[in-house]
Amino acid sequence: AAEVVAAGAALGGSSAANEGRHVVRCKGLPFSATVASVASFFEPLDIVDGGVYLQMNADGVPTGECFVEFGSLEALAEALQRNRQVMGHRYVVVQQLGKAETEQLAAQGKLGKLPLPPMPPAVVPKLPAPITAAQKVAAAAASVAANGSSAGVARSARQTATISRERSGQLSTGDAAGSAVVVKMRGLPYTATELEIADFFGGLRITAGGVSIGRDANGRPSGEAHVEFSTESDAQAAMGLNRQRIGSRYIELFRTKQLPAGARGRPVSANEAVAATGGAADSLRLRGMPFHSTEADVTAFFKGYNIASGGIKLGPQGGHGHVRFASVDEARRALVSLNHSYMGNRYIELFWAS
Repeated sequence: AAEVVAAGAALGGSSAANEGRHVVRCKGLPFSATVASVASFFEPLDIVDGGVYLQMNADGVPTGECFVEFGSLEALAEALQRNRQVMGHRYVVVQQLGKAETEQLAAQGKLGKLPLPPMPPAVVPKLPAPITAAQKVAAAAASVAANGSSAGVARSARQTATISRERSGQLSTGDAAGSAVVVKMRGLPYTATELEIADFFGGLRITAGGVSIGRDANGRPSGEAHVEFSTESDAQAAMGLNRQRIGSRYIELFRTKQLPAGARGRPVSANEAVAATGGAADSLRLRGMPFHSTEADVTAFFKGYNIASGGIKLGPQGGHGHVRFASVDEARRALVSLNHSYMGNRYIELFWAS
């Protein structure tokens, strides 16, 4: 009550104190609170568009605090009367923010997006002149003179081709897969589709084929998914949606380093995977199995896939195993479909066997 009285006194002060934005701090929120539930708590008061700012910690977990911006001084005064009222099963503390604190929070980006700095004038780079055929011949001839062998010609040709690709912008400067920025989703409705997941992250850039819905041992959706974003900033913005809803379900979001193997839109071919790992094309390695797993459990996990006779080998200490399939295609199909699925209550990872 003292807080409400103090806030009322502040409202009745000088007109200078009443200028600017009308913002309150709410503390003690349920961790399941959403923008909609906070807006409902203050109904029917006038909240500015996008004026509920839920606060998250560095791991994207709600802190139990938010800021709410109102459209008028009258709405602010009414909002302060909600101090110590209940949201869910929690008493919520409502406090007015002063002008200086409001400006400080706004500068930190905690009250909406920071204004974008003015764009500098566009600078059109001057491209170097293309290497002519005569220059290529001269470079090759110089190499022959320096090295005294046809090997110099080959080296010069490779160097010239590299320079040409660099000048034309065709030379890749990084491995796109190595810079993947991936968010794991948990708590999805079992009916969720890739389109619904993309809509959930509306406005953020997702890579082509970057939504991978997890499935259990029976091929049914597991309630989890991985989403690969185009940039780190998109992934960071996505974490701001932690604990928001798809349908009636709260969705939990976590950062992870990479998509599950074989989860991208274009399936990884067996030859590509074997070339990368040096493994056996028709065999997969399992990790994360229940320690009491038997060959029958592994057979049930790969139900519908043709396993070679005697192709199941379990690790001596449990938790991992090795499966050889009747063909390369069967192994690839199992990897793409069952990686990150469940065996019992354990999450199974699949890899090409090395």
